[in-house]
Amino acid sequence: MVPDNTFLGAYLKIERAKGHLAELVRITQPLNTAFYDAYVRESTGRGSGIVINFGAPNANNKTFEIAYVPKKPVRQMLATYIGDIIHNLAAALDYSATLIVRTCEGDARFVSFPRHDTRKQFVSSGLHRDIETCFPSPDKFFKFLIDEVKPYGDGNKLLYSVSKLDKIDKHNFILPIVTVGMMKQAKPVMVSGNLIDGNSVSGDANTEIIFGPVTIPEGVSTENFQMSFSTEILFPQGSILEGLVAIPTLADMIDTVTQTVESVEEFVLNAGVSIQSSRVNS
Repeated sequence: MVPDNTFLGAYLKIERAKGHLAELVRITQPLNTAFYDAYVRESTGRGSGIVINFGAPNANNKTFEIAYVPKKPVRQMLATYIGDIIHNLAAALDYSATLIVRTCEGDARFVSFPRHDTRKQFVSSGLHRDIETCFPSPDKFFKFLIDEVKPYGDGNKLLYSVSKLDKIDKHNFILPIVTVGMMKQAKPVMVSGNLIDGNSVSGDANTEIIFGPVTIPEGVSTENFQMSFSTEILFPQGSILEGLVAIPTLADMIDTVTQTVESVEEFVLNAGVSIQSSRVNS
């Protein structure tokens, strides 16, 4: 099999990451019902203590509670999507590096995109040498990496985070903090001319959550209360992106890797290395 002499593989990996992110959004906004059951039931006295009133309280109101019951390990399952996004982005960078080495008939089996914790460590590591020797002017490529790409922790942090998180995901889940919230009725209910349109609640997506007491006016059927839950997904404590909201951050990482691959491809083409342009149209 003749290796591809374009950046096509890198761009396809980026497209795959975008697909995983789109699916993550789809199943969490709102949270897909395959992950949980939700019930409105008579109060057992186990509610959160947060009173949720649907209509003005009065002596004829009935008291219920809302139960969110996870059917699957939500955090772990969403972690697989985050891991797939990170892995594809890391692969896109590595594909770029191995392509360059293959064009100069070098051994690309153990080549990866160079990155390090700090600029100083990156300079002294020599991780870039297998790649830069493929250029007529190696010093120019090194300067390009150091000053423009900045694949180190105190440079382009999002780019560096791709590598850091990919190493973690190879051995352990990047286990996010997932909170469910924004309970809403499937459709509004009119009671004595007043619109009852839902309330906000929240809790850990991996545990049963009982909200209430919930007061519902007499004559309103609980069949109207078919809940939906949105989610907030955060990178976990102790991670390089601790506390950042996952979905917009992952989108930013995709953009960062895309810009990096494009800039590397442009540099390579301008340097006269024997490759062909291969941008993938979104």
